[in-house]
Amino acid sequence: MLHHVDVHVRRLQPVANLFEALSETIRYRCRVREDDFVGYEPTAGGRPRIGFVLDEQAGGTMRLAFAVESRQLVDQAGGLLRDAGAARIEGPSLNPEYGDDYYAVFFEDPDGNKYEILADAVAPAPRVARIWRGRVRPGKIRAYRRYIAATGIPDYRSTQGNLGAWILSAGRDEYDDVITLSFWDSRDAIVRFAGEPVARAQYYPEDEKYLLDFPKEVEHFDID
Repeated sequence: MLHHVDVHVRRLQPVANLFEALSETIRYRCRVREDDFVGYEPTAGGRPRIGFVLDEQAGGTMRLAFAVESRQLVDQAGGLLRDAGAARIEGPSLNPEYGDDYYAVFFEDPDGNKYEILADAVAPAPRVARIWRGRVRPGKIRAYRRYIAATGIPDYRSTQGNLGAWILSAGRDEYDDVITLSFWDSRDAIVRFAGEPVARAQYYPEDEKYLLDFPKEVEHFDID
């Protein structure tokens, strides 16, 4: 799993402006903005993160490719690039030298780093849903959601074969119901996350601060 990529640039703001214009199309959002660094992360959370680092010695030798779900989004990106200051734009177009269905737009940032946005509609379909249910102490649900967003959810999403993970909650009079829902491309992928036995629930050191009970097992459902 690729964790993060840092691109060194001589002029930070023009590159940041370029990626701010593209962020919605390529499913990234700005995570941190400083005088010498701008960082982006996937809008769904997880990895890889992309960072742009101010570096007066940068040489413009990086190449990054971003996949989107359709040719329409590649076309959308092409239009945005022209308005956002990208250089040496090529496409959007088919590129048979790379593959019969390789549809992409190529461009450079102001420092000469190279990028492409390509249509990649082939995505694995979820085959298994994993569901854990619990109860959270009164008044703790907001803190618990932040805690799980920083611990469990990244662990789910960074496991090979995971296709998304979310935490769901519903308020009750004396506690909050909570569900962790995740989708997987196979049961083998879940084993990589949970180990054996695969139905065993996973807990974290500070869960006792928040949870009223600790179910020993989770549920798995096949998806047709």
